[in-house]
Amino acid sequence: MEKGVEITALLESKILQMEIDFDEWPSQHTESNKYMRKFDFSIYDVRTKYRDCFPEEKFKDTMSNLDENAKIDSSKVYKLSYKLNFMPCFGQHFKENIITKKFEHVREDIPLMAILSDSEELSIFRTDIIKDYIEFKWHKIGISHHTRGFLTHFAFLIFLIWYTNYIYIDATLQEAFDVKDYNAVKLNPAAIAFPIMWLYPVIYESVQLFSVGVTDYFFDVDNFNNVLYNSFCIANSVIHLMYSPYAFHAKILLIIVIVLSTIRTLEMIRIYESFSPIYTMLRKVIYDFKEFLLFFLLIILFLSIGYSILQIGDLEQQADLAEEAT
Repeated sequence: MEKGVEITALLESKILQMEIDFDEWPSQHTESNKYMRKFDFSIYDVRTKYRDCFPEEKFKDTMSNLDENAKIDSSKVYKLSYKLNFMPCFGQHFKENIITKKFEHVREDIPLMAILSDSEELSIFRTDIIKDYIEFKWHKIGISHHTRGFLTHFAFLIFLIWYTNYIYIDATLQEAFDVKDYNAVKLNPAAIAFPIMWLYPVIYESVQLFSVGVTDYFFDVDNFNNVLYNSFCIANSVIHLMYSPYAFHAKILLIIVIVLSTIRTLEMIRIYESFSPIYTMLRKVIYDFKEFLLFFLLIILFLSIGYSILQIGDLEQQADLAEEAT
């Protein structure tokens, strides 16, 4: 795959995916759902490892215990089939050590998912073996990993809502920051939560950067957005801990962080099947309408100059007009 060799025919064959049928494995069951499990044993021990792969009570051989399960509805008994997927071992092999006379695992840490994502042979993603492998990796590792990141980000969104209401809508600290000399940390201890909230994404992106290298990291365009988001979060934390949150630059930074957080939220919820299609559609629509959106923005920008001349929206001007009217 790394050399550009087409492997679709290989993946569609039975070489890397084998159906098994042993007397020790139940052939019928009341469970009709699809299940995938990791197999950590020798392939020569498959025959006796059913209960090791499916230790749950519900996977017990129902049909061999009819006396204990007399209420089983025969119309809800399904025929089972089992397959071994060798994709996790793809490219790996064992080599005998001449000195110790033992077999050693060679190329154990092959980044198979990265190789698949970089492949230009799109037909491999239509094969059952790759679909099953990606689904297994997602449910085994991916979903918990991304859910943890989403929950951390969601906590940050909740804090942003509360902070905006506490500082700006209620203006709780407005009078305290009106004095000339003030200690921002003492007056606004809530700002200390900002660095706590961005700590996880910053650490995660830093680990990614050092793991794959600078070149490979920035080869992915989405990582530019991550760096931009983290940079503005850090800058916002510093400003709100050192200066008044009512300062103009503090407000601008917080607005930028909120906008970037909204974009990041949309990117994070796309990992869930129900949100992925609408996110993809909106992203494509916005990209296709980029010229129109730019044109519309320019019209709004220039038309707003007229309102500025008339001072419509100027609260001080409206207050003066109200006094004159009275």
